[in-house]
Amino acid sequence: MTYANIDTNRPATFKQVQAVSYSVAKKIEKSSGIDNKLFGRLAKQVQAVLLSQTGGLTHGKVQELFKLTTVPKSIISKLEIINEPSKVSKKPAKKVTKVAKTSTKSKQAIKPEPEYVQKHIPATPAKYQSKIQKDFNSRIEALEASSAETLEKIELIQSSLETLITTIKG
Repeated sequence: MTYANIDTNRPATFKQVQAVSYSVAKKIEKSSGIDNKLFGRLAKQVQAVLLSQTGGLTHGKVQELFKLTTVPKSIISKLEIINEPSKVSKKPAKKVTKVAKTSTKSKQAIKPEPEYVQKHIPATPAKYQSKIQKDFNSRIEALEASSAETLEKIELIQSSLETLITTIKG
């Protein structure tokens, strides 16, 4: 099966979308001078822009995007990485080299740093647990009261049913 025989309105597969995203991202990277370290992010943003276009991405649109020599401004304007000036570097970064300092002083013994001492203790665990215990106990009491009421209602219904049954039989 050749590409010419495939219906152009057929939705693009994930691999096609990914391939065209990387292709378009490479073209943008070359033309805008984006740092190579940001290529993965650029490719993902291109993929998001392509997938967000109305009508979805079809096989025909994918083939058109592969054939493009320049990327349309409609795609470039939606990319966050292009519109962030701090991320685009036209000049290569300078390498910083550190010069080792030589010292004639004798090495002093390294003093251990003092341990961290907590100045403010918000609540002692005993107080905190007692508050939790009080909340828990109040919930248990509420559940017990509710279950006692339910049990009384069930007993009332049982006695009413027994009276009704004896009346019917009797």
